[in-house]
Amino acid sequence: MISHKYNRLLFGFILLFPLITSGQDSDTDAFYWADTVTVEGVKNLYIPTLNAIATKMLIPLHSTPASVSVVSRALFQSQDGRTLQDALKNVSGINVQNGFGTHDFFLIRGFESLSGGLVLTDGAAEPEVSFYNLYNIDRVEVLKGPSAFLYGGNPLSGAANMIRKQPAFQNFASVGGSYGEFQSFRGTADVGVTNASQTFAFRVNGLWQDSESYRDDKDNRTYAINPAVTWKIDDRSAVTLNFEYVNSDYQPDSGLPLQFNLTPTFEFDPTLPQVSRKRSYQTPLDDSDQNLYRVRLDYNRKISNLLSIRSKSYFTELDWQSNGTLLNGAFPDLTRPGEFTVSRIFQSLDDDQKLFGSQLEAVLSFSTASVKHSLLAGFEISRLADKFDLKIALPELNTNLNLDLLDPVETITDIAQLTRSDFAVGDGRSITVAPYFINQASFSDKFQLFLGGRFDVIDYEDDRVDFNPENPFGPIPSATSRNYEKFSPMAGMVYSPIPALSFYANAGQAFRAPSTLTSGEPKAEESTQYEVGAKLKTLGG
Repeated sequence: MISHKYNRLLFGFILLFPLITSGQDSDTDAFYWADTVTVEGVKNLYIPTLNAIATKMLIPLHSTPASVSVVSRALFQSQDGRTLQDALKNVSGINVQNGFGTHDFFLIRGFESLSGGLVLTDGAAEPEVSFYNLYNIDRVEVLKGPSAFLYGGNPLSGAANMIRKQPAFQNFASVGGSYGEFQSFRGTADVGVTNASQTFAFRVNGLWQDSESYRDDKDNRTYAINPAVTWKIDDRSAVTLNFEYVNSDYQPDSGLPLQFNLTPTFEFDPTLPQVSRKRSYQTPLDDSDQNLYRVRLDYNRKISNLLSIRSKSYFTELDWQSNGTLLNGAFPDLTRPGEFTVSRIFQSLDDDQKLFGSQLEAVLSFSTASVKHSLLAGFEISRLADKFDLKIALPELNTNLNLDLLDPVETITDIAQLTRSDFAVGDGRSITVAPYFINQASFSDKFQLFLGGRFDVIDYEDDRVDFNPENPFGPIPSATSRNYEKFSPMAGMVYSPIPALSFYANAGQAFRAPSTLTSGEPKAEESTQYEVGAKLKTLGG
């Protein structure tokens, strides 16, 4: 393997060599390059072998009774990954999209991430919804299948945990930058320092990126900073404080409208219009501005070789100010035969989500007869508050929202030109109290049994008012109060007849309580999974 330093020296020598030879006497024979010089380098793209998402304990992937994928930083960095969706492209069973150009969105085993998946940062749940940047991420772990047995409501089909870089007890600095098409610029920084006795470590990661798009008027900008400090109290305990601020400013993108052609039977036949894919039918008022704050306080204490405890207190706030245009479609214009008019709806959202909570966990190793156990028992309490105000402008009340499909001329330049109506105003909060456990029982090197579960008690209430823009009778109060008590079990086993081959099976259930945007008293959604599979180590993997 040729090092990067040697590559640069060799490349520089190749460039300088013709200049050196051209300065020699004219009697000297000229040098001609007849061969192609190929320099090969190997990056440190290791294959992860351990995970913590399946049991909250570090265990080999080969011995995990579930379908788990780990995407290392080395891999997504080599692919120029920017956000979570770029890392998830390496995971089977996940279909990666984005939500209107303003947030990460993916399908995991057929369920969409907003209502069927869960995104976590360092083991703490994230509010909905944002672009999750990778500038400070060490690895991404994905658990496919119901995950409520450890993480509570929402992960009907899976969970993705983004594990951030932690302070290291060494001094270092790394700065990177890139520039590409569509005026795209991205700069990152990673700096770490420690004291002489290595009892304190500080690390800060930073990000700045700015880009246009191949689509008209779709600029975006993001900047973020993530300082963290670790205090090693003694050889058995440490505490880490982590703060992160992210600002994301994107122009929403609803794509192209469907063209609804009228058939002889007076039915609509939807087709893609013959227009440039670069064209945007959004108003110039469209904007998605998010401010995200994350605070984590972690404490770890190793009491003995058999028992350790850890606690995590977390706070996350997402402040989202958004204006967006939704496209109903392009319909025949009865006043202009052969022409089509694009029908649009304009929405304004002011949403502020605050999630804070605490986890307390103990990990105990013990034996019963010849069976070795690794038991994790935990308790979590959290509070989610969501205050939102949603307004809407309908084309029936705003004829200036309509555009010609082939020759769109935008006339809206100020929000005062639109007649907006209240659609929904809410102020909800949800309190969750949940004990959970998981036990790994090793009967031998070949056979392991896993049992776990979590019991969630959720108390939800909101002060909500809904509006019907076409209803002259005014607001519709729809305040709700609902409670859920759900136990989410999991059972799994792993059998390894030979070290390179393992068979696994699992069964589990999960649930999802309705979001704060849902009115009334609906029941919680539930999912059940039975899974069998095999894992084979081959080709050095």
